[in-house]
Amino acid sequence: MPTTSEQHIDIIDNCNLLLNKFAGFDSTDNTPEGRMIAQLTWLKERAENHDLPLPVKPEMLGTLRYIYMDGTLNFHASNPKDSECVYWEMEMPMDRLLSLAKHGRLLIKSEYLKFIPSCID
Repeated sequence: MPTTSEQHIDIIDNCNLLLNKFAGFDSTDNTPEGRMIAQLTWLKERAENHDLPLPVKPEMLGTLRYIYMDGTLNFHASNPKDSECVYWEMEMPMDRLLSLAKHGRLLIKSEYLKFIPSCID
């Protein structure tokens, strides 16, 4: 059965995906990239230390929530003119982080699909 540890691992994985996109930037309040790095680093460190309460208070996810809704950093996708590329490289990891952190939900994974029919019954 899924656990908070699994959620923390998923948070770390999705933070790493996004942190790789901003590897050439510094963590600073002067740029959206820097603010996002700070937000992702905070989430990742708390998840690694197993002291990230789920769900996370929405006000603690302000940068992630704003940038996800605004699309400010979507141009960091490998092909920013391709909406499919933007979705998979930028929006999906942010959406997963919000699902995990803000809502405390689990990610749907292929290994869970076999249990769906029994849950419906």
